[in-house]
Amino acid sequence: MAFEHKSKVLPFAYGSQKGISETTDKRHHDTHYAGYVAKRNEVEQKLATADRTKANANFSDFGELKRKETFNASGQILHELYWDMLGGDGVIDADSAIGKAIIADFGSFENPCLTFCVF
Repeated sequence: MAFEHKSKVLPFAYGSQKGISETTDKRHHDTHYAGYVAKRNEVEQKLATADRTKANANFSDFGELKRKETFNASGQILHELYWDMLGGDGVIDADSAIGKAIIADFGSFENPCLTFCVF
């Protein structure tokens, strides 16, 4: 069935990433992310029996469920991608592909625009 999504285990130990505490990892993974997974399953279960004949452009229960399905699926998938990309000691190697891209786009790692500029 479509509504059998499972939370994935973090690919690293809680609190092992530089700058991210164990508490933050637990809250983010065990509560926030787990909530996306649970709601995605709940929404997909409701979609299985939703009345599609009443769907319209202004409002319908089916349309709203589809929007919530997308929201929760995105939250789940983006968290999984994010966690899969984290690793090591939290330091980006300037010679790595991402390091070279950051330097090419921003000039250096020290550039304050990495955090505060609006483009």
